[in-house]
Amino acid sequence: MTVAGVAAYVEQCGDSLWKPTVKQHLAAVRMLSDWLVIGQVVPMNPASAVRGPKQVVRRGKTPILPRDETRTLLDSIRTDTIVGLRDRALIAVFRTLTSGTAGRPLSLDPMAQSNAWRMIRRRSKAAGIETEIGCHTFKATGITAYLENGGTLEHAQQIAAHESPRTTKLYDRTSDQISLDEIERIAI
Repeated sequence: MTVAGVAAYVEQCGDSLWKPTVKQHLAAVRMLSDWLVIGQVVPMNPASAVRGPKQVVRRGKTPILPRDETRTLLDSIRTDTIVGLRDRALIAVFRTLTSGTAGRPLSLDPMAQSNAWRMIRRRSKAAGIETEIGCHTFKATGITAYLENGGTLEHAQQIAAHESPRTTKLYDRTSDQISLDEIERIAI
């Protein structure tokens, strides 16, 4: 593996894949190469000198739930069952149900990401929420609510465990409401 080889791979990926996907591929090659360097299999990481495609994202696309819909969703999940408790704690737990067992206790196996996404969609639909939400909706909703209540971006970054405040800012939707309020001022 050479720098030119990695660069050619990234360029080839750029012909058929989206920029974020190409960046993920390059990150994977970099991590593999780092591992090979640490294991003294190769003397240097050829991917460290290769630049991925430039992509600037100023605003995230993750939908958020307003306070009333967030409360409606949480209140709609019954907590008198093990499944309801699991679903309420989904973000931290991600555990599956044991199949074929009476009472269906939770297993020690993690819940697949696609199953978590389907469960969130099922729960939001049952609560009458029209917004198409996913796992990251809770992060975006939490960050936005925290900032709306006077929290700082620095602390929101720490809470979300983001390395960069730019990442945290992608989840911040406080400016969305400000923009709508300002647009409503236009009276013709």
